[in-house]
Amino acid sequence: MKLSPPPAGFVLRGAERTGRSRLDASATARRRLPPAAVAALVAAATALGVLVVLAIVARGDQEARPAPRPTPAEEPSPSRIVQAQWRIEVRAAGATRAMSKRDRRRLRAQRPRTAKLVRSLYEALYLRPGARSAAIDAAFSPVAGRSFRRLDAIGMPERATRVKTLVRSARVSIEAPRARRAVAAVRVRARGRVGARTVRLFHRATLWLERSGARWRVVAYDVEQAPVPS
Repeated sequence: MKLSPPPAGFVLRGAERTGRSRLDASATARRRLPPAAVAALVAAATALGVLVVLAIVARGDQEARPAPRPTPAEEPSPSRIVQAQWRIEVRAAGATRAMSKRDRRRLRAQRPRTAKLVRSLYEALYLRPGARSAAIDAAFSPVAGRSFRRLDAIGMPERATRVKTLVRSARVSIEAPRARRAVAAVRVRARGRVGARTVRLFHRATLWLERSGARWRVVAYDVEQAPVPS
């Protein structure tokens, strides 16, 4: 084990004190101390020297420990990689001409909510694998969520690092005039690394949504995902 040097003067002071104790003890023994006293002083000086050595070794052990090695989790996080901007278009579909002012206000209120559902779901599927389960629970009905959860190959693999989205787009059509149903067509292209291999994916999905109060949920889906040839 390689020990780091002790603080300046630490060993020297200890050695000087030990040396004086031995010299004084020897001189005094020749003049007036009995043998038993000489033996006690020598033992005390030896014990002090041992304590000094132990203190140096303990300090060396603390300072010689190597810093922990970086783990794969310390790869650049997705938040530090420039991601593709979302392009989300939300529009009304159906009997738009017969819409009253109240219907139009209701429709306008639902546009950001449907867009948020799509963004939150796909952020988890591609950039935050640890949030995948919670995102599915929040976005899907119980029946559709159980089915979607079994699609392990959807999204980026959990072990992927340096994930970068290249295309993120969605077109959401909200049924007019009641704004209780909607259809979202989603497209995503992304790449990442799994070990030494680069993974490129193309994802296409159609999500059927229904609203209860202010909350939208996916009740059915059609999903296709495939690797993109290099």
